[in-house]
Amino acid sequence: MSSEPHHGEGASPVPAPGGAGAPAPPCTHRMKLSLPDAEAWDLMWRPEGVRHWLGPAARLQLRPHERCVLADAVGPWRTARITSIRPGASVTLAAEPAPTWAGAPGSRVTITVGAERNAACEVTVEETGLDPPHLDDARQFWSGCLTRLAALVTRVRDRRESPRQAVVVIHGIGEQQPGATLSALAASGVLSASAGQGMWVKPDRVSGSYELRSIALEGTARRPATDVYEFYWAHIIRDTTLGQVGTWLTRLLLRRQVPRPLRPVWALAWVLAVAASGALAVAALGGGRLAWWTGGTVAVVAGLAWRLFGRASAVHILGDAARYLTPHPANVAHRQSIREAGVSLLDRLHASGRYDRIVVLGHSLGSVIAYDVITHAWTEMHHRHRRPEQPAFGALVAVERALGLDDAEKAQDLQFAAWRQQRANTQPWLVTDLVTVGSPLAHAGFLMAPTPARFAQAQADRTLPRCPPVSERESKSGHERVTFDRPYRDAHGGHPRTFTMPHHGAPFAVTRWTNLFFEAGLGGLRGDIIGGPVSPQFGAWVRDVSLQSPGGSLAHTGYWRPVAGSTAHLDELRAALGLDARAELQAVAAAIPAFALLETGADEGDR
Repeated sequence: MSSEPHHGEGASPVPAPGGAGAPAPPCTHRMKLSLPDAEAWDLMWRPEGVRHWLGPAARLQLRPHERCVLADAVGPWRTARITSIRPGASVTLAAEPAPTWAGAPGSRVTITVGAERNAACEVTVEETGLDPPHLDDARQFWSGCLTRLAALVTRVRDRRESPRQAVVVIHGIGEQQPGATLSALAASGVLSASAGQGMWVKPDRVSGSYELRSIALEGTARRPATDVYEFYWAHIIRDTTLGQVGTWLTRLLLRRQVPRPLRPVWALAWVLAVAASGALAVAALGGGRLAWWTGGTVAVVAGLAWRLFGRASAVHILGDAARYLTPHPANVAHRQSIREAGVSLLDRLHASGRYDRIVVLGHSLGSVIAYDVITHAWTEMHHRHRRPEQPAFGALVAVERALGLDDAEKAQDLQFAAWRQQRANTQPWLVTDLVTVGSPLAHAGFLMAPTPARFAQAQADRTLPRCPPVSERESKSGHERVTFDRPYRDAHGGHPRTFTMPHHGAPFAVTRWTNLFFEAGLGGLRGDIIGGPVSPQFGAWVRDVSLQSPGGSLAHTGYWRPVAGSTAHLDELRAALGLDARAELQAVAAAIPAFALLETGADEGDR
C-alpha cells in the first residue's frame, strides 16, 4: 500500500479572493487497499471506521446535507457538509476553512472508492479550491487519514488470516487453589497440539485477579493461537455453616424420586443415620453395659471421624454445592457474585476484540456455573447486532426445522452453521462450545429444583435453557420457533430491514454442548456417580460421551490425568474442545464484514 500526492495539471488559474493570486491545484491522494470496493466503502463510512481513519473526534453520518466534523490527532480540525453521495462510489463534501485559516474560502472534497483487480480497491481523496498557503496542511491531513485507513485494512487482514480463540476453565467444589485446575489441565497434555508447539504461562490481564495466570498456546497450521483462562470462584463462597449443609442434605434425603446412580449413596446415608440413631437410642434406654459400651464406642468413633474428616468435607466440599445449588436468601448474594464474575469475564473477552471463538469448560460444580454463566451472558447479548446491510438467516431456519432431531452430532453441525451465519450477520456471540465433565447436571432435576415438576416448569419457562431450545408456536404461521424478528434500519441508507435472532432462552441454538462422564457402576464403587449423561435432563442435542470407567470411586477427580494407563478419555476431551479450528475460524472471519472485526462497539440492535 502506498500514498503519494498527485497534483492536477493544466488547471486554469483563477484569481483568489482579495487578489492574492491563483488558487492551489487540486490536492490529490490515492491509496490501494486489499479489500473489495464494497467492503472498503462499508468500512470507511461506518462510525467505527470514521473514528479510525478520519480521527477519533470525527463525526460523519453518511446522509445528504448532513453536517460533519473532520478531526486530526489533536481534535476537531474542520467542519463540512455532505453535498452528494453516490452509494458505493463517492462522497462529496463542502468543507469550511480551519479556524486558523483567516479569510480563506471553502473547498470541495471528493472521496472516491474504485474497484481494482484481485479483490482490491483504490481510494482517492481530492480537495479543490484551497489557497496555496493551506495546501501543505491539507496534504498532511489527508495523507495521515489514508495511512490510518491502510493500517485499518491491515488489522482486518490480520484478524482474518490469524484468528485467535480463548478457553475458559471453571473448577469444581472444594478448597481449590488459584490456578490449580489450569495447571492440572496443562499437565494432562489435553492442551498440547503438535510437537514443538510453544506453551507459556502469562499474567491474566482479563480476570483482574493478581492470583491468576493464563496459558498462551502458540498457533500452528491447524490450531490458531489460543489463550486459556481459569475462572476462579472458590473464594466467593465462604463462612458455610453445618446447619446450611445439614438442611440441604436433609432435603435431599427426604426426596422420593432419587436418580438411579445416587440411590446407593442415598440408601447408605439412610442406613448410617438409622444405625447411629438406633445405637444412641438403645444406650439412652438402658440396654445394659454392652449397649452402653456399643453406643459409646459408636459415638466416640463417629466423633473422631467427624472431627478428622467429616466436618471439613461437609463445610468445604459439600458446602459449596449446598450454597450454590440452593436459592435460599442466605445463598443468593454468593450465587449472584459468582455469576456476575463469570458473565463479566465473558464480556471482557468479547469486548477485547482479540478473539474469534470462546470455549467454556466446566468440571463438577463448575459445569453448573458454566451453564449459568452462558445462560445469563446470552440473555445480555442475544439481541445485539451491528445493523448489517444484507443479513441471511437460512441456518437459523434450519435449526428451527430440526428441533425434533434426535441425533446430537447432526444437531451440532446445525448449531455451528447457525453460529457462523450469525457472526457473518455481525451478532457478537463467540461461545461456540460448552464442554462439561463429571457434571452434576446429570441429576439436575434432583439437585436444582424441589420437585421434578418444578424443574420441568423452569425449563418450559426458559429459565433453565434446554438443548435444543424450548420453542413457541407462532400464531400466524403455526410454526414452532426459537427465534423472533426485530426491525432495524441499516447504517448507510436507513433502509428498513429485519433481524432474526434466537430468544433469550436459546443459547443452544448456536452453541454446542458436549458432556463427558465416567460411567458409574458397582453401586457407586466404580466410576463417577456425580457425573453422568446430561441429555435426559436438558435435551437430545447434548452430546453425551461415556468414558471408560476406571477402577475405584475417585474417578470424579480423574478427568485431567491418565487412568489405569489409558489416555482415551483425554483424547475425547481434546476432541470435545476442538481447538484445531484455524481453517474454520478463517472461513468465519472472511464472511464477517470488515468493520465488525475492529471492535465490539455499542449495541445497535435496538436502533
